[in-house]
Amino acid sequence: MVTGDEDFAAYTVDILMLDEQWEAVPWWIEHGDAAGPFVDDNEAWINEWWDEAEEFEEQAQEAYEEAAWANDRGDTFLLSTVFYAITLFFAGLANVFDDRRIRVVVLAISAASLLGGGWIMIDALLR
Repeated sequence: MVTGDEDFAAYTVDILMLDEQWEAVPWWIEHGDAAGPFVDDNEAWINEWWDEAEEFEEQAQEAYEEAAWANDRGDTFLLSTVFYAITLFFAGLANVFDDRRIRVVVLAISAASLLGGGWIMIDALLR
């Protein structure tokens, strides 16, 4: 209507536009210098879907933050299982050595790994 193309204007109004969108068009016709009818300056344009979209955005953000927390916690538990695997490896390896000093050192490494894995597990549970 602004550019004089009545066929395209009729198609747009009848086929493409919703009623609430059409209510914003008279303001645009009066303010021909505006970028379009669906701008913030147009008080007749109220998009109810934006409010609903903002609510969904907030819910999505909360779900994302919860998922990120769970992912971090899962990574921490996985790290503790690596420490427990190291513990078992060194405990089993200690049985291979005949020298008591080497066996004690390897078991000490195993014990340190057990304590490290336990500390990581407890820290993950307390978060």
